[in-house]
Amino acid sequence: MNTNKFFLCLSIFFLISSIAHSAENKGSLVIIYENLESNTGTVVVKLYDSNSPKFPDTKSAISIKTVQLENLQTSVVFENLPFGTYAFSTFHDENENGKMDTNFIHFPTEGYAFSNNLKITMGPPSFEKASFKINEATKRITVKLNY
Repeated sequence: MNTNKFFLCLSIFFLISSIAHSAENKGSLVIIYENLESNTGTVVVKLYDSNSPKFPDTKSAISIKTVQLENLQTSVVFENLPFGTYAFSTFHDENENGKMDTNFIHFPTEGYAFSNNLKITMGPPSFEKASFKINEATKRITVKLNY
């Protein structure tokens, strides 16, 4: 009987230790928007990790969030992200059609941004240029959309 209690206690200890250890290796990403041109529509964020096969292809995103706007600002939170390397693309979906609208040369006609506040030059930036590390409990990033 004492052996069973010992193994039960040992199992519970390892379970709690495992949960605490895994929580230590995860963090949250908070993306803050402060310069929105209007309160019309939503903001869409697509998050990618280092295993995403193609950045910024929507099909490669590990998570996509859509948030409402208020007072020309909003924020997005991604929780329980394993420590690692990430990048995101984001846009102000003013007409709420769920996609980034572009003109005839495929340049965005709605506010857009990439992590590290990179801009489109000769196409979207690479994952390497847009990437950042999450290695703390909370990583806060302020984004400036390009209109």
